[in-house]
Amino acid sequence: MDTLTNWLMAMVQPVVVRVMTSLGLSVITFKGVESAFAQARGYVMDAVNSFPASVLSMMGLFGIDTGLALILGAMSFALTLWALRKAFSFFGLGGLVS
Repeated sequence: MDTLTNWLMAMVQPVVVRVMTSLGLSVITFKGVESAFAQARGYVMDAVNSFPASVLSMMGLFGIDTGLALILGAMSFALTLWALRKAFSFFGLGGLVS
């Protein structure tokens, strides 16, 4: 019974270590990207909010605020997809997220 336990641990341990490492790296990567994106978004919002009220109202009429929201949303999606690709490629499932 002892040899069966040793054999089972020898088979399972590398898989568990790889899964835990991948999850840890994915979380760290995603949090880093999320932090950088939040900082960039903050810079954009601070720059836009520093405009005079008349310019902000014109931007609202022209839909520039919606355009900025679309651009920031697309960037967020692209960064999330990139982080998912990195996580899945670590498992050897790179073709799962294309």
